[in-house]
Amino acid sequence: MDEGIKAKVDSVLEGVREPQSYLSVAELDLVSHVSWSTQARRIVVEMNIGMPRFQCPACSAISGEVKRGLVRRLREEFEIELPGYAIDIA
Repeated sequence: MDEGIKAKVDSVLEGVREPQSYLSVAELDLVSHVSWSTQARRIVVEMNIGMPRFQCPACSAISGEVKRGLVRRLREEFEIELPGYAIDIA
């Protein structure tokens, strides 16, 4: 395990904030798994964001927008911290 990359991954997860609570994605446990390959120069991030429990269209729309925003911010921050790496977020 590359400790330098692990430190950068941890920094990104602590730095990206969920907009409603302003807690980090790490604090909210919104990322379930991160893996990387230095040889392939690839980062894979698995999100831990479920769908709303109720069938409220507004709740679904808001959750979708929050998730898209978090994915965008994570991608931006990973690209800054680890330039040249392919970033896959699911």
